Amino acid sequence: MQMILILIIFTDDDLPKIRARDPHVFEKIFKEYHGKIYNFLLIKTLGNSHTAEDLLSETFNAALIFAPKLSNAKNIQGWLIRIANNKFIDYYRKQKIRNKYLDSYDAADVAQKDTSFDTLFEQEKYLLLELALKNINPEYSRMISLKYLEHKNNNEIAKISSKTLSAVNSILFRAKKQLKKELSNLIKDYL
Repeated sequence: MQMILILIIFTDDDLPKIRARDPHVFEKIFKEYHGKIYNFLLIKTLGNSHTAEDLLSETFNAALIFAPKLSNAKNIQGWLIRIANNKFIDYYRKQKIRNKYLDSYDAADVAQKDTSFDTLFEQEKYLLLELALKNINPEYSRMISLKYLEHKNNNEIAKISSKTLSAVNSILFRAKKQLKKELSNLIKDYL
């Protein structure tokens, strides 16, 4: 099965239509970028699809509001990601303030939670790995999970999967290659 990729490129010729909030142009912008922006927000929200969907909606609503101020139509994706990131930051601040005043949270529990930047970054990396594993060949995903997440050695994997040791080595080699490519694509789409 061949997949045809259609890439819509916006130029400065489209800028007056974008500034005028032309519904046909915004429909093209939404079709082109909603998946990438959603995935970006899904990673930022650590896999919370409901919040990512809400923030996606807020992002495109803000894009429509701020369209008359857009100065360059060549980097629509960067503009949308900047808006999405700002919407995420606003959401995070509101959550932080709201959680501060909730009676159901014990102050000791909140103090024990590690919300440092490094921890959030590690969680984002883990979620990105999880998304990549879902997008590759299921057998490859299973082998990588056994090897690196469950810390099995190649002999144990061979027994579990009823394969020879050389087959396991070969599959792991191909799996790592496919995973690396998928991670590269995801990172390119999200950044």
